[in-house]
Amino acid sequence: MTNFSSILGHPDVTIADLETTRARCLQAVRNPAPGLEADPTSADFADRISDEIDRRQAAQ
Repeated sequence: MTNFSSILGHPDVTIADLETTRARCLQAVRNPAPGLEADPTSADFADRISDEIDRRQAAQ
């Protein structure tokens, strides 16, 4: 998860980028591809992305 954390905190990743990624993670949880089960890891990623968005918005 270290790599994921470093990506979240990277200065070139915008809040809009994070929101798009969070939406994709949540879509993977709610509507998995046909024949596949929902990936619970995607829900964890979405939570971490939400935390990073909140942190950045509070810092503005």
